[in-house]
Amino acid sequence: MKNKKYMKYMLFCIFGILSILLINLTNASIELGTFKKNDCIQLQQTCDNCTYVNLTSITYPNSTLSYINSLMTKSGVKYNYSFCNTTLLGHYLYSVQGDRNGIISVEEGNFDITYTGDSLNTQKSILYVALLFVLLFFFILIIYFSGKLPSSEVRSDSGELLDINGLKYIGSVLIFADWMILIAIFYVTSSLAFAYLGEVLLAQIFFMFYKVCFRLTLPIIVVWFIWIFYQIFKDKKLRRMLEHGIAPNKEWTM
Repeated sequence: MKNKKYMKYMLFCIFGILSILLINLTNASIELGTFKKNDCIQLQQTCDNCTYVNLTSITYPNSTLSYINSLMTKSGVKYNYSFCNTTLLGHYLYSVQGDRNGIISVEEGNFDITYTGDSLNTQKSILYVALLFVLLFFFILIIYFSGKLPSSEVRSDSGELLDINGLKYIGSVLIFADWMILIAIFYVTSSLAFAYLGEVLLAQIFFMFYKVCFRLTLPIIVVWFIWIFYQIFKDKKLRRMLEHGIAPNKEWTM
């Protein structure tokens, strides 16, 4: 009687262990990582005693289920399937089936598709957001201080020129610096949107602003230098007049 009870106990333990192993095998998940949109993904599976492994299905980010039922390519104990339909952004699930130890078993895997191939990372997100806030802070700060600077010469109430004000050049430098910061803001914002948003329309809009502003930078620099040289030439002329005791009115400096 004791032997029978012992045998039942051993069988129960073996059955329990096998059940746990099968549950773990069934619930196993393969994490492939994050990839770029439209790239081909190598779906992988390792099995040292399978005669075959099938890719059974793929679930797309929009919850569409596609049944593949195709043999994976075998190389030693590794099985591979090249999947290239990655136009949708988001989280993909796939399921494989093989005869591990002669028993039909199933494993699941997953991967993410983003526009740039970057994964959603807390450290990166904090860094990008902090950089964006710093850029916005300096952008507003420069606008504030440039508005405080004089943009023309010092004149009397009647409009006569009293002195040449060199601070207007500092104001123009600050405005150009603000322009460059604006370009950086558009670039960082578009990068954030491309990396972390499922919809790329907003990212494309900000990237378009970035490209337009970046291409306008060279013509703006040319016009800026022409304006500076013109102002320097005009200021020298006005300063000579002031040195000779001539106080030009507003019409002289137009």
